[in-house]
Amino acid sequence: SFDQTNDCFSDEGAGVICYPEITLVGGVSANEGNVMLWDYSKESYQNVCHDGWGKEEAVIACKMLGYQTGSYTTNSNFGIVKSFGFDDFACVGGEKDLYQCKHNNTHHNCGQSKGAGVICQNEIQLVGSSYGSYANEGNVKLWNNVTQAYNYVCDNGWNRNPNQANLACKLLGYRGGNATVKSQFGQVTNIEHIGFDNVNCKGNENSFSECDFNTEHDCTQCHGAGVICEVEY
Repeated sequence: SFDQTNDCFSDEGAGVICYPEITLVGGVSANEGNVMLWDYSKESYQNVCHDGWGKEEAVIACKMLGYQTGSYTTNSNFGIVKSFGFDDFACVGGEKDLYQCKHNNTHHNCGQSKGAGVICQNEIQLVGSSYGSYANEGNVKLWNNVTQAYNYVCDNGWNRNPNQANLACKLLGYRGGNATVKSQFGQVTNIEHIGFDNVNCKGNENSFSECDFNTEHDCTQCHGAGVICEVEY
């Protein structure tokens, strides 16, 4: 509750100092670094030890930072760590943040070279030649955790139903969209850069990692899958 009337002077304004729950340090760019997590009991950022640190933990960390996915690093990949406040994370994948994962923040057995880190990525990007004039359309590239790069999607089965295009567009912040095939927005630059084929989504997925797909393909440069996402005016 609060009072709408007051007896305050001009120097009695209330304010806040906000802290994000997670931050990255040591990376060359903002999407990578050793992980530091806010410790509410110590009211400071604390480093995370890499014991138990893996894919599930990295994805949750990256989602906390506003990204869609990411990969994990260990062994203080972005610089030695002087002290630790968190250890032995064990996430199962459905948690909203790292605090919901099982972990230890009372003691650890970690040295300076055991810092946990992440390299965060958005799962999808659209690319195209001069044929694509707008940010809401293009050939689809998905982040591949195996190759650690964005790979093209082959158009086999891409337009079998609207689920693939709708998921792609929703990941990009649109409400939905339509599939395109045959490299509508320019030929795939190299068939070796195709990493996904026969993508088949059911319609309830939050990520393409939840859809069925093949990593081997029989596609050429003319078989790039794409989307035209719906823009609200």
